[in-house]
Amino acid sequence: MQNRHADWETWLSCYQQAVSSRPDRIEEECPNCGSRSLELVFIGPLGLGAGAANFWCGTCLTGIVISRCPVPEGARFIPSDQPRNGNSGRPPNFVLVVPE
Repeated sequence: MQNRHADWETWLSCYQQAVSSRPDRIEEECPNCGSRSLELVFIGPLGLGAGAANFWCGTCLTGIVISRCPVPEGARFIPSDQPRNGNSGRPPNFVLVVPE
């Protein structure tokens, strides 16, 4: 695993590729460490068709959050009012990359 310290623009480009291909099965490499363990989960109110995209690497625990974006068909979605007990499928705590 090689840590590249990818910037916001690199992460955003990777997110856009993931969303345009198959958001339920991401095959892109992590722009930060190169592993193939990227995950994408949207969290928002039911019925709105939009939410916050949480896009992170399960290996280096680095990623981005994009608020108020459309939820693509087939993407993992968690209602924002769902209780946070046990393994709810919510994203782990990860290092957030922010725009400069």
